[in-house]
Amino acid sequence: TDKRIEENVKNISKWIAQIGKWAGRTDRRIGRIEGRLKLSPLTRHSPLRLSKIGEEILEKSGIKEATEQFKGQLLKEIKEQNPNTAYDVQEVTKQVFQDFDFGEDNVKKLKNYAFQSDWGLSDILEVGAIYFRDIALKEFGYKIEDLNNKSKK
Repeated sequence: TDKRIEENVKNISKWIAQIGKWAGRTDRRIGRIEGRLKLSPLTRHSPLRLSKIGEEILEKSGIKEATEQFKGQLLKEIKEQNPNTAYDVQEVTKQVFQDFDFGEDNVKKLKNYAFQSDWGLSDILEVGAIYFRDIALKEFGYKIEDLNNKSKK
């Protein structure tokens, strides 16, 4: 019975990995569809930019004010990750925003906006990250155009 359990666990692990791949593909496809229909807060071409929906989320959700309030701390956390390229700055910024503690009042405001607008909190944070990415790029001596070149500066 131990061998059967081991074999079942291996099979389940394979299926879970396959489901993960399917979910990733589905997510990318939905992102492309949203982009084409202009339903996404981000444009889906390189470099990522805020769409009109993204700009609205940025202004109405409170994420812009939260980033301005914590600008120094956000830049410090991004610098601690030691990004080597403009693309690294973007990706690190996105991760920092998902993990950052914006404080109870800001989080409450973001969650209320998420509830009222049907956008997820992670969507709002991603909008904030792309907005703040441009600030961080300047701090590291990059320009937006550098995002099209993922190699070292």
